[in-house]
Amino acid sequence: MKSHLSLLFLVILFAFSCKKDKDLEPNQPVPKDFIIIGDYDGLKTITHDTIIAGGYNKPVKYTIDLNSDGIGDIEFLSEVWGSPAVGQHPSARISCLHSTVFLSGTFKSDTSFINISKDSYIDQYGITYVYIYNTHTCNRISQADSILSINTNTFKLSALNKGDKLSLNSTFSSDTLSLQNDAYSFPPLTIYKPDSIIYKFEVYNNNCSNFPTSDINYIGFRIKDNDKEKFGWIKLCMIDKLRIMILESAIQI
Repeated sequence: MKSHLSLLFLVILFAFSCKKDKDLEPNQPVPKDFIIIGDYDGLKTITHDTIIAGGYNKPVKYTIDLNSDGIGDIEFLSEVWGSPAVGQHPSARISCLHSTVFLSGTFKSDTSFINISKDSYIDQYGITYVYIYNTHTCNRISQADSILSINTNTFKLSALNKGDKLSLNSTFSSDTLSLQNDAYSFPPLTIYKPDSIIYKFEVYNNNCSNFPTSDINYIGFRIKDNDKEKFGWIKLCMIDKLRIMILESAIQI
């Protein structure tokens, strides 16, 4: 009797073990809670091989459907903005098209500085010409620069490299973010005095959020797809301040 009970116990144990092994291989895989940037394992990829470059006040857009559900998720935009007064300036940006897609980045404090420089000369008639440049920038040019403002918790897009890790511990935001901003200035304020003429220029050079150019980088994202949180990446190259080469996108299966 004892031997029969032992045999029955082994049969039950074997059957239970087989069931557990089967449970470890479900028909629908559960996405991992992280990915390695640039790795294709467990990801579905889309080849884009597209270059966009906007014209003067003629933006060019490129939309990516990350999870192939027929709904656009990410939009790239390239354009040259400006006017006869401020000139022509290339720019590029990336936008989340709905609230269930997020881009990878970091929250930082954004400090704005002003650098004041002067130049002058006296012409043959004794008139002094004075040029004053007020340069607004996100980097301190000299120790004498004044702080204009400090914006806390400003989200900055991360330029990721192959081999970086993206996980639930990464920082994300659903937003429109700059890829490239060009310096610009307005026509000067001119002040006339009996013995001098003063030109005051306002120059804006807020380029701290510019994406690297001439290199292949990645943008990480997180998206809600059929009630599952999935990670992915977009492989791209900012050729210059205007042209965006979009190479591939990948998302967890």
